Amino acid sequence: MIVLGGGRHYAQRARITALALKHRLPGICLYRAFVEAGGLISYGPDLQELARRAARYVDKTLKGAKPADLPIEQPTKFELVINLKTAKALSLTIPPSLLARADEVIQRSRDARSLPALPAASSSSRRSPLVSSSGHLLLSLSPQRRSLALG
Repeated sequence: MIVLGGGRHYAQRARITALALKHRLPGICLYRAFVEAGGLISYGPDLQELARRAARYVDKTLKGAKPADLPIEQPTKFELVINLKTAKALSLTIPPSLLARADEVIQRSRDARSLPALPAASSSSRRSPLVSSSGHLLLSLSPQRRSLALG
């Protein structure tokens, strides 16, 4: 499952992650708050860095710079966050190479509630790919092996 950014998604992150766990859906999210709420993986811009950059823009504007003269900037710092407790609850093995690339690995949920009990894994042998909008395979989940693989 891919959870995109947006105010409604962010506000409902605890509910979204709980439903994903209930239905045994590994997911990738845009913001680390989803992973802190029990999601599996997030990869997206560092929101604290974006806030600092926005503050610099406000500072420049307050010092007299014209907003139209300021350059448009894209995020430059992205973070990968992985929740191993969720991976364990989903019976997934995260490859060491992916763990080594992570900016943060969460060993336990920061939420006081524990992760819900999950139903037994299905016996389906189909692979469930996570595909980008351009059609490239991002991650692939094999129900038989219960591991993630980078494509």
